[in-house]
Amino acid sequence: MKGEKCYIDKLNFLLLNTFVVPYYMVNEATKKVVISDIMLKKGFDKYSTFGLREEWLIDYLIYGEDWIKSESNLGPIQIKAVINWLLDANLLSLKDLSQDLLEIYFLNPDFTFFVLWVNLYYGSPIVNFFCDFIQFNVKVTKNDVLNLILENENLGKKSAMNAVSALFNLFRHSRLRKLVSIEMKGNSVRHIIRKTVNIEPYMVVYSIYKLAEYLETSRISFEEIYDKNCPGGPYKLFGISKKNLINHLKMLEELEIISNFNEDFVELRDLESKNILKCYLKSLKSHEKIRLGKYETEIREKLIKNMYKRPSAIFRDKTEFKNLFKKSTNRDVNLILVDFKDIALIEKQLQNFKFNNQNINIALFLSINKEDVILLNDKAKQLFNYKNLVSIVPCEHFKEFELFLNNKTRGFTLNEEYHEKANQIVSLWIIDMLHSGFFWHINGESGYCNKLLHISEMINNDFSRRIFPLGPENITNIRKNRNLWKNGNYPKISEIFLLSENLNEFKSKTKKGIISYLSYLLRDSNGNWIVDDNLRFMENIYHPVKTMIEVAIERVSKRGAINEKDLIFLAKPPYGLKGDMIGHAIVSFILRTLKGYLLINGKVVSDDELQKFKKKIIDSWDSS
Repeated sequence: MKGEKCYIDKLNFLLLNTFVVPYYMVNEATKKVVISDIMLKKGFDKYSTFGLREEWLIDYLIYGEDWIKSESNLGPIQIKAVINWLLDANLLSLKDLSQDLLEIYFLNPDFTFFVLWVNLYYGSPIVNFFCDFIQFNVKVTKNDVLNLILENENLGKKSAMNAVSALFNLFRHSRLRKLVSIEMKGNSVRHIIRKTVNIEPYMVVYSIYKLAEYLETSRISFEEIYDKNCPGGPYKLFGISKKNLINHLKMLEELEIISNFNEDFVELRDLESKNILKCYLKSLKSHEKIRLGKYETEIREKLIKNMYKRPSAIFRDKTEFKNLFKKSTNRDVNLILVDFKDIALIEKQLQNFKFNNQNINIALFLSINKEDVILLNDKAKQLFNYKNLVSIVPCEHFKEFELFLNNKTRGFTLNEEYHEKANQIVSLWIIDMLHSGFFWHINGESGYCNKLLHISEMINNDFSRRIFPLGPENITNIRKNRNLWKNGNYPKISEIFLLSENLNEFKSKTKKGIISYLSYLLRDSNGNWIVDDNLRFMENIYHPVKTMIEVAIERVSKRGAINEKDLIFLAKPPYGLKGDMIGHAIVSFILRTLKGYLLINGKVVSDDELQKFKKKIIDSWDSS
């Protein structure tokens, strides 16, 4: 959002029935998000059952409002829900807070979501209600929470249930699941149990500073913190015991994060809560140099040899980093981390790569120079037939590799604490690497991108289109909706693309929802239809789907018949179809065109047999 108008004062939020903010809306004609001033309703039912998923939050922290306006794959209702969660967590108004949280996420992802929880207590009515009314270690169902809301709030049943569903989905699809025990029944939550959480000192003091800001005070008593009516704080939000709280406060006093405390109260310094996060970040980034003894040096040498053989071990626990390459991309990504300057070892690592023609295959080189990478990329194509391998070299090398090794070594010789320090050193490198640029090379072409943080955008908009120049990613409105790319069984979609008798019928069935995006398989970039009334492609039109059909007809006409293996070529570059919504739609449309070539006992196949044949084709793609 532009400017500071998005900020909602906590008191106004609680007092006003409605408020106006610059708000993102979806233009259904263009499928683009535009900004409009509209009235947003206050209250519980503002998330339409959607929780704030982890990948949505991280995409926003990485790309900011650009993700909401153009790059998200969310539908209009989901966009509104995400914006409301971000507003309520105070993330749309404080850009520096978002940046700090992103860095903290790569160092301590749970901490990021606990900050979110604290902020939501003061902005989200359903989170506020949950913390105020649901006790720790008590089993509750959705209906239990619903009935409590109906007893205590002037709210309709549907609105209340939408809010409860959104909260339960927030727990299910983010790291806030650590605040509850969840028991599932099939794909639904049977019940949850709110748990006490052993939070660290900086989260304790962050929640206290947020409480102090709300109460407009710099002194808070223990009696207030443990009062059941306390509006926030570490006990209300996380269930911390008084003993643990005092232990944390002792450390915080030594660090001068708080002014002082005694058996009655805590005295705070003249700091804003957001400054606590900056102090926490600073503490995570500071590491002392280590001098190893002779015995430890021998262990370190063995560790180096193992690192050279398996450099990916450095990132073993760094799923957040790996997810940058995988979670926000349309196609599956195979990622291999290779290094350390020994060309023979690198070749062996590449040989063991699980290369897949339907996916985006990326080799991330951690410290080798780009000239050698180009040679290795070409060699991988010759030796292992790795066509379309994407090689990436980050500009930020591992400057603290020696410090990492020393801490890792000390972890083996002294205690586990040093392993954690070594992991944090890797995380700090990751943060620097993400904010630096990277060199890339694929199929004889090279280039530079200014932020590794934006790698998923580069994969979707560039690498994928180079590898699959006739694939669906070359259709803008298809590329921008990630939901279309999820594998599954889609009988309704197959029916529309296979059995619609004319364009009017097809239009009527693809008007709304996610299927409206699939209509761009038969439209040009301006939204104009490129098929006639009988759903036949017009002459002199270039379109990836038309090309697929023409190639399929040419191949089949040479044989005079067809079996499922004849269309395996569509699963490989330059097309790259798979068993997602797009693949089901395109192969169904191809089959309606090839219907005359499909014979069983000399007879043209029925529509039911066509559906079964389509399944065989897609199954053959997976098996190939």
